[in-house]
Amino acid sequence: MELAAIKVSGMTCQGCVGSVTRVLQAIPGVENVEVSLEAGEARLRYDPARTEVPALCRAVEDAGYQATQCLPVTVPAPEVYENWTLIDGSSATLRPIRGSDMELERAFVRNLSPLSKFKRFMGELKELSPEQLHKFTHLDHYREAAYVVIRSTVAGEEEIGVGRFVIGAGGEICEFAVTVADAWQSKGVGGRLMRALLQEARARGLKRMEGLVLASNRRMLDFARKLGFTVHLNEQDSSVRVVRREL
Repeated sequence: MELAAIKVSGMTCQGCVGSVTRVLQAIPGVENVEVSLEAGEARLRYDPARTEVPALCRAVEDAGYQATQCLPVTVPAPEVYENWTLIDGSSATLRPIRGSDMELERAFVRNLSPLSKFKRFMGELKELSPEQLHKFTHLDHYREAAYVVIRSTVAGEEEIGVGRFVIGAGGEICEFAVTVADAWQSKGVGGRLMRALLQEARARGLKRMEGLVLASNRRMLDFARKLGFTVHLNEQDSSVRVVRREL
């Protein structure tokens, strides 16, 4: 599947968004259609064996809108890789998450303390469902980025941290989350993950990074402030804060 972006003129309301979405979804070989009224843009995945970019534009124009620009989208491959020695002498690698990391990710979440799980998922969780596990390790690289820190010992590999972001519908703001294994918190792992996410977000041309943090999670709020984030009240939930940083 390939990615495409279409600049659409003439959308004036959410009804127009629905109309453009339905037109594009009806084309064979098209999926994951996202239309933004604010950006005046439609983004989607398409099968080049079943359709082509000009046909996408014609469908938009046949629906009464103007497709001013229709381009295939190339998502840059993640480029952040780091290797260093942890305080116990073991080696660590920060790299993009892979589909083959499913068992590492499963064990990582399973071994988090109940409190760390609650802070990350804002609810009770024993372990990831098969659907969650697949989603967390098989990314839509157009909308998502994720990095893991892998600790290597004579006993094998162990995931000790993960950070990710998801890009919002407007294409300018992303929401992040970072989790570090209990034994490795406050030892620099989270900082490395956040710097990797910030670097990639800037490389993608994003304008802002945001995250949701429990108001009771003082350590995470202090960590975010040290990285240049500001802390704001969440109008929908007083128990949650929004941390925000312009890129």
